[in-house]
Amino acid sequence: MMAELILPKPPENLQNLRKEEDGIRAQSLLHINGSASFVDHIALVHDCLDAIQVHTISHQNLDEEELVLQRLGIRLFNSGSCALSLLLSGYYQNAALTIRDLLETRFLVDYFRTDRSQIKIWRDSSDDERRKNFQPWQIRDSLDKRDGFTEKKRAEAYKLLSNYASHPTHAGFKLFSPKWMSKIGPFFDETYLKALLEELTKRLAAAADVYVRCFPTVKPNVRSAREHFLSRLHAWSQTYLPKSQ
Repeated sequence: MMAELILPKPPENLQNLRKEEDGIRAQSLLHINGSASFVDHIALVHDCLDAIQVHTISHQNLDEEELVLQRLGIRLFNSGSCALSLLLSGYYQNAALTIRDLLETRFLVDYFRTDRSQIKIWRDSSDDERRKNFQPWQIRDSLDKRDGFTEKKRAEAYKLLSNYASHPTHAGFKLFSPKWMSKIGPFFDETYLKALLEELTKRLAAAADVYVRCFPTVKPNVRSAREHFLSRLHAWSQTYLPKSQ
Protein backbone atom coordinates (compact mmCIF):
# COMPACT_ATOMS: atom_id res chain seq x y z
CA MET A 1 0.00 0.00 0.00
CA MET A 2 1.38 3.39 -1.02
CA ALA A 3 2.11 5.76 1.85
CA GLU A 4 0.06 8.95 1.96
CA LEU A 5 1.94 11.94 0.63
CA ILE A 6 1.99 14.74 3.18
CA LEU A 7 2.87 18.11 1.70
CA PRO A 8 4.53 20.74 3.87
CA LYS A 9 2.35 23.68 4.78
CA PRO A 10 3.59 26.94 3.22
CA PRO A 11 4.75 29.64 5.65
CA GLU A 12 2.00 32.02 6.70
CA ASN A 13 3.52 34.95 4.80
CA LEU A 14 3.43 32.98 1.55
CA GLN A 15 -0.18 32.00 2.17
CA ASN A 16 -1.08 35.64 2.74
CA LEU A 17 0.74 36.66 -0.44
CA ARG A 18 -1.22 34.09 -2.44
CA LYS A 19 -4.48 35.35 -0.95
CA GLU A 20 -3.53 38.89 -1.97
CA GLU A 21 -2.72 37.74 -5.50
CA ASP A 22 -6.00 35.84 -5.76
CA GLY A 23 -7.92 38.87 -4.52
CA ILE A 24 -6.29 41.15 -7.09
CA ARG A 25 -6.94 38.59 -9.83
CA ALA A 26 -10.63 38.52 -8.91
CA GLN A 27 -10.71 42.34 -8.93
CA SER A 28 -8.95 42.45 -12.30
CA LEU A 29 -11.39 39.98 -13.87
CA LEU A 30 -14.34 41.88 -12.45
CA HIS A 31 -12.97 45.08 -13.98
CA ILE A 32 -12.40 43.34 -17.32
CA ASN A 33 -15.93 41.94 -17.37
CA GLY A 34 -17.24 45.49 -17.03
CA SER A 35 -15.71 46.57 -20.36
CA ALA A 36 -16.73 45.20 -23.75
CA SER A 37 -13.33 46.01 -25.24
CA PHE A 38 -11.48 44.28 -22.39
CA VAL A 39 -13.66 41.20 -22.87
CA ASP A 40 -12.76 41.23 -26.56
CA HIS A 41 -9.05 41.47 -25.70
CA ILE A 42 -9.19 38.55 -23.28
CA ALA A 43 -11.12 36.49 -25.83
CA LEU A 44 -8.45 37.11 -28.46
CA VAL A 45 -5.66 36.25 -26.00
CA HIS A 46 -7.43 32.91 -25.48
CA ASP A 47 -7.74 32.41 -29.26
CA CYS A 48 -4.03 33.19 -29.71
CA LEU A 49 -2.94 30.70 -27.06
CA ASP A 50 -5.28 28.08 -28.51
CA ALA A 51 -3.91 28.59 -32.03
CA ILE A 52 -0.31 28.36 -30.82
CA GLN A 53 -1.10 25.20 -28.86
CA VAL A 54 -2.81 23.48 -31.80
CA HIS A 55 0.09 24.16 -34.16
CA THR A 56 2.58 23.02 -31.53
CA ILE A 57 0.84 19.92 -30.17
CA SER A 58 -1.56 18.71 -32.87
CA HIS A 59 0.72 19.30 -35.86
CA GLN A 60 3.30 16.59 -36.54
CA ASN A 61 6.44 18.46 -37.58
CA LEU A 62 7.73 17.55 -41.03
CA ASP A 63 11.42 18.26 -40.42
CA GLU A 64 13.94 19.53 -37.89
CA GLU A 65 13.25 23.11 -38.87
CA GLU A 66 9.59 22.80 -37.96
CA LEU A 67 10.58 21.19 -34.65
CA VAL A 68 12.70 24.24 -33.81
CA LEU A 69 9.78 26.51 -34.70
CA GLN A 70 7.45 24.48 -32.49
CA ARG A 71 9.84 24.80 -29.58
CA LEU A 72 9.82 28.54 -30.11
CA GLY A 73 6.04 28.22 -30.19
CA ILE A 74 6.18 26.73 -26.70
CA ARG A 75 8.09 29.82 -25.60
CA LEU A 76 5.44 32.05 -27.20
CA PHE A 77 2.67 30.17 -25.40
CA ASN A 78 4.43 30.21 -22.04
CA SER A 79 5.34 33.89 -22.30
CA GLY A 80 1.80 34.83 -23.31
CA SER A 81 0.12 32.84 -20.55
CA CYS A 82 2.63 33.97 -17.90
CA ALA A 83 2.25 37.62 -18.89
CA LEU A 84 -1.53 37.31 -18.55
CA SER A 85 -1.25 35.62 -15.16
CA LEU A 86 1.17 38.24 -13.85
CA LEU A 87 -0.96 41.07 -15.23
CA LEU A 88 -4.17 39.81 -13.63
CA SER A 89 -2.38 39.24 -10.32
CA GLY A 90 -1.06 42.81 -10.14
CA TYR A 91 2.60 42.30 -11.09
CA TYR A 92 2.66 44.89 -13.86
CA GLN A 93 6.43 45.33 -14.25
CA ASN A 94 6.97 41.58 -14.48
CA ALA A 95 4.11 41.25 -16.95
CA ALA A 96 5.74 43.89 -19.17
CA LEU A 97 9.08 42.07 -18.91
CA THR A 98 7.46 38.86 -20.14
CA ILE A 99 5.72 40.73 -22.97
CA ARG A 100 9.17 41.87 -24.12
CA ASP A 101 10.27 38.22 -24.26
CA LEU A 102 7.17 37.53 -26.34
CA LEU A 103 8.09 40.38 -28.68
CA GLU A 104 11.70 39.22 -29.14
CA THR A 105 10.68 35.62 -29.77
CA ARG A 106 8.06 36.71 -32.28
CA PHE A 107 10.68 38.66 -34.23
CA LEU A 108 12.92 35.60 -34.35
CA VAL A 109 10.08 33.35 -35.53
CA ASP A 110 9.20 35.88 -38.22
CA TYR A 111 12.84 35.99 -39.31
CA PHE A 112 12.94 32.20 -39.61
CA ARG A 113 9.63 32.20 -41.49
CA THR A 114 11.25 34.45 -44.09
CA ASP A 115 14.49 32.46 -44.38
CA ARG A 116 14.20 28.89 -43.13
CA SER A 117 17.85 28.21 -43.97
CA GLN A 118 18.78 30.33 -40.96
CA ILE A 119 17.08 27.94 -38.52
CA LYS A 120 19.78 25.28 -38.76
CA ILE A 121 22.53 27.90 -38.56
CA TRP A 122 20.94 29.38 -35.42
CA ARG A 123 20.34 25.97 -33.87
CA ASP A 124 23.92 24.78 -34.43
CA SER A 125 25.61 28.06 -33.51
CA SER A 126 27.88 28.38 -30.51
CA ASP A 127 27.03 31.06 -27.97
CA ASP A 128 29.61 33.39 -29.51
CA GLU A 129 28.35 32.74 -33.05
CA ARG A 130 24.76 33.33 -32.03
CA ARG A 131 25.65 36.60 -30.29
CA LYS A 132 27.54 37.68 -33.40
CA ASN A 133 24.93 36.77 -36.02
CA PHE A 134 21.54 36.73 -34.31
CA GLN A 135 21.43 39.70 -31.98
CA PRO A 136 17.94 41.15 -31.46
CA TRP A 137 18.80 44.38 -33.30
CA GLN A 138 20.07 42.38 -36.29
CA ILE A 139 16.82 40.43 -36.47
CA ARG A 140 14.76 43.63 -36.23
CA ASP A 141 16.81 45.39 -38.90
CA SER A 142 16.48 42.41 -41.23
CA LEU A 143 12.70 42.39 -40.82
CA ASP A 144 12.49 46.15 -41.36
CA LYS A 145 14.53 45.78 -44.54
CA ARG A 146 12.28 42.95 -45.73
CA ASP A 147 9.14 45.02 -45.17
CA GLY A 148 10.59 48.31 -46.41
CA PHE A 149 10.03 49.94 -43.03
CA THR A 150 12.17 52.94 -42.12
CA GLU A 151 10.39 54.17 -38.96
CA LYS A 152 12.14 51.61 -36.68
CA LYS A 153 8.86 50.83 -34.90
CA ARG A 154 10.10 47.36 -33.96
CA ALA A 155 13.10 48.91 -32.22
CA GLU A 156 10.89 51.49 -30.48
CA ALA A 157 8.57 48.81 -29.09
CA TYR A 158 11.51 46.72 -27.90
CA LYS A 159 13.22 49.74 -26.32
CA LEU A 160 10.07 50.85 -24.52
CA LEU A 161 9.51 47.46 -22.90
CA SER A 162 13.22 47.16 -22.10
CA ASN A 163 13.36 50.54 -20.38
CA TYR A 164 10.19 50.03 -18.36
CA ALA A 165 10.51 46.36 -17.55
CA SER A 166 13.66 44.46 -18.46
CA HIS A 167 16.34 46.88 -17.27
CA PRO A 168 16.48 48.54 -13.84
CA THR A 169 15.66 52.17 -14.68
CA HIS A 170 14.09 55.08 -12.83
CA ALA A 171 11.27 55.18 -15.37
CA GLY A 172 10.59 51.51 -14.70
CA PHE A 173 9.92 52.20 -11.02
CA LYS A 174 6.57 53.58 -12.11
CA LEU A 175 5.21 50.08 -12.76
CA PHE A 176 5.43 49.16 -9.11
CA SER A 177 4.88 52.65 -7.69
CA PRO A 178 1.28 53.74 -8.27
CA LYS A 179 1.24 57.55 -8.23
CA TRP A 180 4.96 57.23 -7.34
CA MET A 181 4.12 55.67 -3.98
CA SER A 182 6.37 52.60 -3.87
CA LYS A 183 4.44 49.38 -3.38
CA ILE A 184 6.06 46.04 -2.61
CA GLY A 185 4.27 43.02 -4.01
CA PRO A 186 1.15 42.99 -6.18
CA PHE A 187 -1.47 45.74 -6.36
CA PHE A 188 -4.46 46.66 -8.48
CA ASP A 189 -4.32 49.63 -10.82
CA GLU A 190 -6.91 50.27 -13.53
CA THR A 191 -4.54 52.30 -15.72
CA TYR A 192 -1.78 49.69 -15.76
CA LEU A 193 -4.29 46.87 -16.28
CA LYS A 194 -5.74 48.61 -19.32
CA ALA A 195 -2.41 49.57 -20.88
CA LEU A 196 -0.75 46.21 -20.42
CA LEU A 197 -3.79 44.16 -21.43
CA GLU A 198 -3.90 46.12 -24.68
CA GLU A 199 -0.15 45.67 -25.14
CA LEU A 200 -0.27 41.93 -24.43
CA THR A 201 -3.19 41.39 -26.79
CA LYS A 202 -1.51 43.27 -29.61
CA ARG A 203 1.87 41.58 -29.20
CA LEU A 204 0.50 38.06 -28.68
CA ALA A 205 -1.85 38.42 -31.64
CA ALA A 206 1.03 39.43 -33.91
CA ALA A 207 3.14 36.55 -32.59
CA ALA A 208 0.41 33.95 -33.11
CA ASP A 209 -0.31 35.32 -36.59
CA VAL A 210 3.33 34.89 -37.61
CA TYR A 211 3.65 31.50 -35.93
CA VAL A 212 0.67 29.75 -37.52
CA ARG A 213 1.87 30.83 -40.97
CA CYS A 214 5.17 28.95 -40.44
CA PHE A 215 3.52 25.60 -41.22
CA PRO A 216 2.32 25.45 -44.85
CA THR A 217 1.31 21.76 -44.79
CA VAL A 218 -1.02 20.78 -41.96
CA LYS A 219 -3.86 18.33 -41.37
CA PRO A 220 -7.50 19.46 -41.73
CA ASN A 221 -8.08 19.87 -37.98
CA VAL A 222 -5.08 22.18 -37.65
CA ARG A 223 -6.08 24.08 -40.80
CA SER A 224 -9.59 24.54 -39.42
CA ALA A 225 -8.21 25.91 -36.14
CA ARG A 226 -5.94 28.26 -38.08
CA GLU A 227 -8.78 29.60 -40.19
CA HIS A 228 -10.90 30.15 -37.08
CA PHE A 229 -8.09 32.05 -35.40
CA LEU A 230 -7.31 34.20 -38.44
CA SER A 231 -10.99 35.05 -38.78
CA ARG A 232 -11.17 36.11 -35.12
CA LEU A 233 -7.94 38.07 -35.46
CA HIS A 234 -9.24 39.91 -38.52
CA ALA A 235 -12.46 40.91 -36.75
CA TRP A 236 -10.54 42.15 -33.69
CA SER A 237 -8.01 44.03 -35.83
CA GLN A 238 -10.75 45.82 -37.77
CA THR A 239 -12.11 47.16 -34.49
CA TYR A 240 -9.02 47.85 -32.40
CA LEU A 241 -6.02 48.46 -34.64
CA PRO A 242 -5.34 51.62 -36.63
CA LYS A 243 -5.81 51.04 -40.33
CA SER A 244 -2.09 51.71 -40.91
CA GLN A 245 -1.06 48.66 -38.82
